[in-house]
Amino acid sequence: MCGRYRRKSDKQRIADAFEVTAGLEELDLGREDDIAPGSIQPVVSINQDGERQLEPMRWGFKLPDLLLFNARSEGIESAKFWKDAFLKGRVIVPADAIFEWKAMPKGQKKPKYEFTVAGQEPNDHQYIYCASYLLRTCGNE
Repeated sequence: MCGRYRRKSDKQRIADAFEVTAGLEELDLGREDDIAPGSIQPVVSINQDGERQLEPMRWGFKLPDLLLFNARSEGIESAKFWKDAFLKGRVIVPADAIFEWKAMPKGQKKPKYEFTVAGQEPNDHQYIYCASYLLRTCGNE
């Protein structure tokens, strides 16, 4: 399951790449190399004035005894839990890389793989675009 990602860019680079005009003064952020579900991270959203803004949000949905951050694309528009987020709550999560782990037999360490945009150099204006939820359209391979 994809859930961890990396963000190298500072807020000005993110603002430039996504034409953000609001929320920059209020947010202080630096590079993060292994962002996990449940953490508070910057996202690009649309504010009430229709401007793109950078604001902090929790990575995933925190329930009393569960953290949900991943969903399958099949039927998401009608799934009870995900429907509103899919139809009304999407944001851009600026990420330079995402991580996946290979399934291994019980007791063996799972290798971690990093996925980036092909040919991307550090601090290029290329991003992997995620949303406030992740849609799984392929299996772990």
